[in-house]
Amino acid sequence: MKKARQPPRRVGWTLSCLCLLALTALPGSIPQSRAARATSAISPALQQDPPQRMDLASAWGAPIIQRLPTQIDTGHRFVFGDAVTADGKWLIGSIEPRLIFAATNETPIIALYNVESRAILRLHATRTPRSQLLGATSDGDWVVWSEATDVLRNADWTMYAYNMSTKQTTRLAQAERVSGAVAARTMPRPVMDHGLVVWAQATTSAAGATASVVFTRDITSGAVTTRGAGMDPRVSWPWVAWRDESGRDKVRLDEPVASDVMRLLNVQTQEVLSISGSAESLALSGVSLAICRARSLELVDDVAQHLHTPATILSVESPNHLQDVTISDRLLGWTEVGPAEVWDRLLRVFVELPIRNGQSATWTHGNTLVWLDPQSPEEQRQDVENNLYPTPDINVIAVTTLPTKLAT
Repeated sequence: MKKARQPPRRVGWTLSCLCLLALTALPGSIPQSRAARATSAISPALQQDPPQRMDLASAWGAPIIQRLPTQIDTGHRFVFGDAVTADGKWLIGSIEPRLIFAATNETPIIALYNVESRAILRLHATRTPRSQLLGATSDGDWVVWSEATDVLRNADWTMYAYNMSTKQTTRLAQAERVSGAVAARTMPRPVMDHGLVVWAQATTSAAGATASVVFTRDITSGAVTTRGAGMDPRVSWPWVAWRDESGRDKVRLDEPVASDVMRLLNVQTQEVLSISGSAESLALSGVSLAICRARSLELVDDVAQHLHTPATILSVESPNHLQDVTISDRLLGWTEVGPAEVWDRLLRVFVELPIRNGQSATWTHGNTLVWLDPQSPEEQRQDVENNLYPTPDINVIAVTTLPTKLAT
């Protein structure tokens, strides 16, 4: 299910997409029309030689791959929420029933999944049986997430924080209501670093106009600050980045306009940097900014010095082919039609990750690389016949175990 400006990636698959999703078992919203194979392009500022595409063994040798099943038991699955705990030991997600069409009163559970032991730590029962996890993040002892009571039909969301030391859960924020109705344009996917929680939500002015606004909250003091119009924020202390599309036609929100801009705020100095243009998504790691456009992936190594001269990492021929960029100090991950791959920023090669069937996507943050490995075609067909959500395996590599030189 492709994002419509700010919807979450993994929630509320529509019934009409059931067969397609079961046959691909994707971790994110990969476009389903087969696009032309991507062509690689590296800016001269980044690398003179043409980039290489290598399989995992050729590039990295034999790093330990932790393989976790997403089928928890006969009737339940773990849905990865695109987040890991700060120590890299636990995946953050939700435990949900596998049955699609059957009515159920069973409530999804926000949970942690241990990468090494496969232990499950259940944190919180969501508000309703139809609730969905929108997004999650972690920093220090904190696990933060947002959930909606029925993401297909409204944005009645609540944001919570769980402290792994005190075992306490705190409500941080919830959807704004005007005359009892929920402002349903933007559903937040929180991000967090250095105790600063960042999200975007729909707010309504006194005149009744709804806009997407970026907020920050100090997890210790509880202080909430409005940062400006925008969506899909990212944070890597002290920088916060977001996309500002507030000048778009309200009827045709998917049409880029000249006023589209990407903003970066230094929350320590209050310095604001801007770069004109549209993007599908952004990602931050340290002072590096990754920009995912419809046809390219770009990387700014230092936002303070090179914001307006990003290096093009990957170019494609078809629009809407690239989505959901993520970045760490070492890797760049994204969603695309085709094989699961990452850009190794140190070795400067594309590394294709092993998957058994179909296609996948890559997610990286901190010391963690994650990709999903779909089931066999026969298992996928059987799931469709039984009205079950698919259960791909989750593959995890600790990034610090990767070699600093090419294996071959």
